[in-house]
Amino acid sequence: MAKYRLEYSGITVKLANKPFAGGGEGNLYAIIEPTKLKGFVAKIYHAHKLTEVRKKKIGYLAQFPPYSTEENSDEHPSVIWVKDALYDGDKFVGFIMPYTNGEKLEILCMPKIPRKLRPQWKRFDFKASANALDMRLKLCFNICAAIHQVHSMHRYILVDMKPDNIIIQPNGLVSIVDTDSVEVVENGVSLFDAPVATPEYTPPEFYQDLDYDPTETETWDRFGLGVILYKLLFGIHPFAASSEHPYENLVTLHDKIKAGLFVHHPAKQNNFKIIPPPHKEFYKIDKKIQDLFLACFVDGHSNPDNRPTAEEWCANILLALDDEAAYKRYGHILGKGLLTSRPRFALPSSTIPFPKYPESTFKLVELSKTNVTIKPRVSQIDITQLKEFDESAKLDTGSIAMGLFALIIIATIITPFMAMVAAGYLLRKAYTNFTSQNIQVRKQAITNELSELKSKYRKKSKTVKSLQKKFKRSIRRIVPKVEKITKTLKTEIDQLKTFLQQQDERVKEIEKKAIAQYKNLNNKYVQKALSNRIIARIEHKEYDSLTKIQWELNKSHKIAVNLLTQKTPISEQHPKFKEGKIEIDSLVKEKKLKINTKTSASITKLKEQQQKEINEIIEQNSKDNHLLQNLKRLFKGSRWRDNEETLLSTKSYLKLLDFYSISQIKKIDSRNGFIHLLSGVHNKISIKDFKDHKIVMKNLLQWFDESKHQKEFKLKKIAEIKQRYRLKTKELDDQKRISLKGLSREKKEQLEKVKIEVQKVVLGAPFTKLQEQHETVTEYIDELQTDYVEEENLILQDYNILHEQIIKESKAKVSLTEQNIKALENKLQVYNNKISHPKIQANYKLFETELGQLKNVVKNLEIKESEYQKYQNISYFSFLDHIIKQK
Repeated sequence: MAKYRLEYSGITVKLANKPFAGGGEGNLYAIIEPTKLKGFVAKIYHAHKLTEVRKKKIGYLAQFPPYSTEENSDEHPSVIWVKDALYDGDKFVGFIMPYTNGEKLEILCMPKIPRKLRPQWKRFDFKASANALDMRLKLCFNICAAIHQVHSMHRYILVDMKPDNIIIQPNGLVSIVDTDSVEVVENGVSLFDAPVATPEYTPPEFYQDLDYDPTETETWDRFGLGVILYKLLFGIHPFAASSEHPYENLVTLHDKIKAGLFVHHPAKQNNFKIIPPPHKEFYKIDKKIQDLFLACFVDGHSNPDNRPTAEEWCANILLALDDEAAYKRYGHILGKGLLTSRPRFALPSSTIPFPKYPESTFKLVELSKTNVTIKPRVSQIDITQLKEFDESAKLDTGSIAMGLFALIIIATIITPFMAMVAAGYLLRKAYTNFTSQNIQVRKQAITNELSELKSKYRKKSKTVKSLQKKFKRSIRRIVPKVEKITKTLKTEIDQLKTFLQQQDERVKEIEKKAIAQYKNLNNKYVQKALSNRIIARIEHKEYDSLTKIQWELNKSHKIAVNLLTQKTPISEQHPKFKEGKIEIDSLVKEKKLKINTKTSASITKLKEQQQKEINEIIEQNSKDNHLLQNLKRLFKGSRWRDNEETLLSTKSYLKLLDFYSISQIKKIDSRNGFIHLLSGVHNKISIKDFKDHKIVMKNLLQWFDESKHQKEFKLKKIAEIKQRYRLKTKELDDQKRISLKGLSREKKEQLEKVKIEVQKVVLGAPFTKLQEQHETVTEYIDELQTDYVEEENLILQDYNILHEQIIKESKAKVSLTEQNIKALENKLQVYNNKISHPKIQANYKLFETELGQLKNVVKNLEIKESEYQKYQNISYFSFLDHIIKQK
């Protein structure tokens, strides 16, 4: 077992001989001794990863953890952070951190949970559990709470935000891992960089030319967090959809992120071709959660500060869950509070769909004016970059060096003549090596390849020029007129874009003013609350919301009650408590039965309505295909159509054959005149037994084809009905679930009231006074919150009016531009019809294809020309010079 020393605590630790896991940076080892560190593991870096910067970074992370490990030693570690640096003697080798186990979050970020994991993760499976959405929302809350712990330090950016760096357990506990890769920022200055980021979780500003490093701000993490939460709730990436013009060439997710193609972007709904079904679930979640996703991916696209923080996600998820227990347990981590949220106003450019315009016409005009004289550009490169050149030099360096040494001795000891002979020999040997090495062979091969490419370039250029001339000739009368219209069209579009940008700035200014007023309003009511003498007695903290004050009051009250109950314990077996519990259970049971009965009755009624609609369709289809009821159709176009005697005899014949419906027909053999039946007295009937059998055959064939289509339509219609009623049934089940959840909450509230009454009896006057005091101050806070909300709504009302006015103006401008574009499109249509002529289109496509091929040839020619230039610059003397310099 290897022994190591911890830097800060000085403790010696023993590690297992073999690692239990490993990665690109290092291996993980179990800690054998001391026993108090058995809940930790050691990460030993690979030798090539050990740097002075990493050593300093690990030391910094250990010194400034995002929470106190001593305070939370008994809790599940939600952030796996560096505990202490690890040394082998005086050499830094790694660090220790808390151990966690579980699965990577990615298993819940897919449409289906992997089969082998389904049993223990059943509660998160949408198909297997009615509470799956709530369970996933709670998991989202845990993730956000953990990230909030990191961000609350105001010095750490996780950067590589992705599901693989989040470990989850079936009970909903989470752990953020790989935290030694965080970016460390202090007072706006980056002390230690984050090494990597994953493109699918990287915000759009990464692809922009900015005057600052976006990884140094928390807004970077907010984008990745939004993507993770969306995938967790819906099983698909928020930017995963196929796009139409002008984004049809964007295939990768990071390209779509760069373009801001969020699937639910209000202004880009016309740009999507196919939106995968999982995205539809977005509209079933709480409206507050929807708004946060829009703020993250729409408002936050151009203004990263608009992305919601982990804290805001926590607050709104708690509201969506409507879980009082979660309020009490997790409220202390939230700073903004649940009732105070920053006002958001949608930007006009993000809300109003931009009008479509015919860009294909622009392309055609631009192509007709394209300069097809494309010349290759060659960059100068140093010949010493050639691998062959260095290798050839190395081959001769040793032998020539020895020769030069020998030459000096000969010139010194023997005669100058012998030295000249020796020098000639060495130079001859170097020349032989120079001409016979790879460098000469490669030079010749490149010369040949370059000659072929130049020939191809000349031919292709000539072809493209000829095709452009032909293409221009075919549209010479159209282009000037089209160009004039497209110029006007571009002006309209540019003016609209400028106008919407100005409107966006107006909205941003409104939001800025509203936020300032909200902050002032919040501070005003917080100060009002703190002026209360009871509130003033609780531990002083920097309260920034009424909600947080209320949580602190609840916490203080709970501590005080616990102190009283420690002296005089209260048993749940107390007669009054048991009596109250029995009464509440009875009441809840009765209400639960009513909810179940009502839901069951509604579902039964829905099933009856569904069956009635399906029966109507089947009955109508059966009526349409009934031969005896539609017998005249069989003789359509025949002189026997209205002959009662013929119709009666045919009816009798069909009854005899037990042939009543078109749906009984298996196939019709028109060539031989037979009808093959699925059921009936006979499996095969001759059509010649009917009067005017040729007309009957023709009508029967037509009727049989129609019945096939009717059958498909019937099945489709029945499937639609079933789907509609399935959704209605699901809606009833959801309502039932919400009602039962509310009933469960009501039961807890009633039990709490009973408990308080029992405490008053058992604990007497001290508790009664304490409870009255708490109820008084809670009522005071509730009154303040009511006043706050009223005043907040008045502020919001004024700004909403201004915002609606801007949106109205923007819509009017967009509508006017759409009308102008439509008018210009109508003018273009005349020329588009001419452009669509097969001959012009053939010329256009051929010219476009050949031009693309020419560009590829030029690209290859540039590469080859650069290579050729490097080899061309090499001479025998430069070769000798390089050998001497190397030595």
